[in-house]
Amino acid sequence: MKRKIYLLLILTISLLLILTGCKQKVEEKIAEKIIESSIESSTDGDVDLDIGDDITTIKTEQGITQMGSNIQWPKDKTGDLKELKTNITMVSEDKVSESIYIMYEGLKEDDAQKYLDSIKDLGYKSVYEVESSDGLAYIGNNENGFEVNFSYSNDGVGSISYSKSTMTEVNSFNAGDSSDGSLFTGDSPDLPLNTEDSQLEVDMTDDVPWPKDFFIEIPELEGKITGLSSNGNTEKDVSFEYVEKENAIDFVNKIKEAGFTESSSESVSGDYIEYQGYNSSQDYIIFVWNSDKSSSITLVKVE
Repeated sequence: MKRKIYLLLILTISLLLILTGCKQKVEEKIAEKIIESSIESSTDGDVDLDIGDDITTIKTEQGITQMGSNIQWPKDKTGDLKELKTNITMVSEDKVSESIYIMYEGLKEDDAQKYLDSIKDLGYKSVYEVESSDGLAYIGNNENGFEVNFSYSNDGVGSISYSKSTMTEVNSFNAGDSSDGSLFTGDSPDLPLNTEDSQLEVDMTDDVPWPKDFFIEIPELEGKITGLSSNGNTEKDVSFEYVEKENAIDFVNKIKEAGFTESSSESVSGDYIEYQGYNSSQDYIIFVWNSDKSSSITLVKVE
């Protein structure tokens, strides 16, 4: 879904640039046809594009995406979540995954914290939670099998997604409780592979071996290694498939435990996780996980 959202954003930006120079209705219609054709070729389906003064609406078989300003809160798609009182700039519905993705701007820090508290008050148990001077990120699921992802950066911009939960219940994390900076308090449970993957009987044998002599302090990520590239003796990049979200979160913990906590940054949403940081030797690591269960680890060492 994330790739589709990025595609639609790019197309919409292109549309706005085109329409900036359009003075006649015929030129606007031509611009609409160009955008519709581009989206159709990417989604393999019919597209209904409606360009309004403040909101652009794109309808496909996959769902409906609205972009602009002051978009109405989709209360019939967000379960028991309270309406976020701020400027909603995008609402994207994915009918296939039965999920909704919302982007916003103009939210004050105190209001972001209050909204996070309201999520917790509704009974969403923390699966992932981190707060820093730059903002906050939270993933929680409830006993009814729904998951909410809330992120906020101190420039007032952020996102919310609401969907059926794909995560097995794990120990909760509180940023102030764990002295080692790990995301979970206690040991991570053994988690089963996704049922769909199990039914397909995927061959989980690594295509190439884990370069343990290079990643000395870092354990192997649970998944299937599909590629390995090197840049001299100082940099290696390892690609994975079939990496479960729980294992990706657990791996972030292990990176921190290995000492990669200096000048670190992390980003999390419903379908994306990224962590970057240095250790005391100034070695640098980048870890990325995507909702299609692909993942990559890049480690750059000081010569």
